[in-house]
Amino acid sequence: MSVSVADPGKSLDIGKVLNDGLGVVARNFGPFFLLALLLEGIPSAVIAYARNFLDQAAPLNGASHKHAAIYAVKNGALQARWIPGSATR
Repeated sequence: MSVSVADPGKSLDIGKVLNDGLGVVARNFGPFFLLALLLEGIPSAVIAYARNFLDQAAPLNGASHKHAAIYAVKNGALQARWIPGSATR
């Protein structure tokens, strides 16, 4: 197998690549910010609102929905599991 180079006189200038890439981000800060808000900020706010609502509507014994990672219904009771594996009803 061989690798061919289109123009052997040209080389990759990482400084120019980074400068051009960061320039694109700087020129388009508004759209990038709105995209980040759309993809991260709004879902996080909705999840926080839902967990606060669940703490009021369906409280867990001695725990909060804010720390729950996985939910399951077992024997007719809502169970919440945390990362370490502990559970509550």
